[in-house]
Amino acid sequence: MFLIANNYANNDDIMIWTNSDMIYFQDMITTIYSFKINKPNEKNYLLVGQRIDWHNPKILENISKNEFFNKINLENKVTINIEKQDSIYNECSLHAACGIDYVIHSKTTFLNNLDPNLVIAGTRHDMIMLGVGIDKKYFTCDITATCPVIHQNHGYYNKDISKLKNNNFRCIGNQRNIYESPYKSIFSNNTIQFVVKNKT
Repeated sequence: MFLIANNYANNDDIMIWTNSDMIYFQDMITTIYSFKINKPNEKNYLLVGQRIDWHNPKILENISKNEFFNKINLENKVTINIEKQDSIYNECSLHAACGIDYVIHSKTTFLNNLDPNLVIAGTRHDMIMLGVGIDKKYFTCDITATCPVIHQNHGYYNKDISKLKNNNFRCIGNQRNIYESPYKSIFSNNTIQFVVKNKT
């Protein structure tokens, strides 16, 4: 999949791997643009973020960040199932830092760096992808603060999910969480900056 995409990409193109159940706002473009301005010489990089799970997804009249967040309720227990469908609010929760579901990367970030048996969009694959960046000391940044992303809940109904999980656990590669990213994006003086995370 990455090799096919690379055939169409130029060396300086920004690439995004994403699940199809995600909603992105203009923040995604703004964060990427700011990254290219602030870090123009990074050859290999990963930008990832913690997703917001939307418990009662429905058809939206327009995909407006302001409209969505004006009706958001983040005070819910974490779940990937569909629930509270009668609520007038967008019932949501912040997913654990292991569920990424998208990675912004360069053309060469994953080239020859992923186990060929890894099933992308299986399970745990995104943590292994993140591990590539951290272990190889590529510029790996948590953009949660500047790029809110909505995941439309649907539950896990695939009977083969355990097979995918077992397969991916056998694949070479370290699983990492978003909070292990050495850099983070922040808003500072109405601009997006990319800074080293404080060590605790």
